[in-house]
Amino acid sequence: MVNEIITQKVLSLLDEYFGEDIDALLMELEEYDDIEIDSIYFVEMIPILEEEYSITIKPQMIHDIAKRSFNAFCLLIQDLIT
Repeated sequence: MVNEIITQKVLSLLDEYFGEDIDALLMELEEYDDIEIDSIYFVEMIPILEEEYSITIKPQMIHDIAKRSFNAFCLLIQDLIT
């Protein structure tokens, strides 16, 4: 299960930097249990998340693990933090 704080952080970054509607994303997440996000958004979040959580994220990790899955990306961040 994904940590709610990480989920909210990623959602807020999608809203703030990429203009994604948080309410629409939450609705899709509730309906389908995951959201397909363009992986370039995940790559662009790397510096912000690295600084905030003092972790290192390689773009290849996103390609190998998260691909376009919101949940997989959040789990990747969670795993790197713990």
